[in-house]
Amino acid sequence: MTNSMQKIDTEFRLQSGITERRFYKIYYSHVHPFPLLVLGQNPGGETDGTDLAASDSYFENWEHDYLCFRNDSRYALARPMSALLSAVLQTNSVDTLRQVPASNVIFRRSRNTAELNVSPVVAAKESAATLQKLLKVVNPSAVLLISNT
Repeated sequence: MTNSMQKIDTEFRLQSGITERRFYKIYYSHVHPFPLLVLGQNPGGETDGTDLAASDSYFENWEHDYLCFRNDSRYALARPMSALLSAVLQTNSVDTLRQVPASNVIFRRSRNTAELNVSPVVAAKESAATLQKLLKVVNPSAVLLISNT
């Protein structure tokens, strides 16, 4: 699966023209077939390279942003998402929870949606082909749409 994640990432870079990872984020976890997929709106954080990521590559060791940063106040969404996934899957097992793939509808990073350097519609269209490929890999039965509000 790591090879498919790399391929999807490369294709997004070529299609979008965004070449530096600090300006976009596709993955928050390993991506693989699973019955549940979590999708947020767009990656928050700064574009100065200080954003938090559980993996600097393609989550080969099953790292997961929500679980890795659930006790870090700088990643406000991690704790409630970890708790929500724990409740939904009825488990506290990190090994089980880190299997839940997570991504976004928009891959461009911005502090918040209002600060995107293009409109949300343009950003979503830019990510659409990549998101479709990600959906084919995961093939979820259910998609959990999340937001920080």
